[in-house]
Amino acid sequence: MQNKKINDIIEKNVAMLLGGDKMSWYALHVKTGAEEDVDKFLHYHFDDNECYSIVPKRKLTEVRKGQRYEVIKTFFPGYVLINLDMDTSIYYVIKKIPKVYNILRQDGEYYSSISDEEINPILRLLKDTDLIDYSKIFIENSKVIVNSGPLLGWKG
Repeated sequence: MQNKKINDIIEKNVAMLLGGDKMSWYALHVKTGAEEDVDKFLHYHFDDNECYSIVPKRKLTEVRKGQRYEVIKTFFPGYVLINLDMDTSIYYVIKKIPKVYNILRQDGEYYSSISDEEINPILRLLKDTDLIDYSKIFIENSKVIVNSGPLLGWKG
């Protein structure tokens, strides 16, 4: 289900570049640890067709007291990524959501969208879920070769 949504979003981004849909990606600065709460509020205020939100997470291995544990941590703590057709009325609805500090901006604007060059690698890492899993790699002659995982197809 999530894979279909991400593919739809990538298609909408392509349509936007060709002059179609006006949906763009934005980053919400939220209270750290409250990313899931903000995501739920976004789903409450907006329909899935109006706003798509992602809280990217990553799987890590931690060692505590000699034991290895797999934990899931937020990839961008304090941020929620949203895809929507932003205007001033939507901006003020988002600003009223509890635990939302601001929408990232630049050059004195109220809000600024994330460019496709910046968001597409993140979407590619996420693939079919909001969880970035491990990639299996090996090194051969100073080249990194990826066997599986979200980095499959990337070279290093």
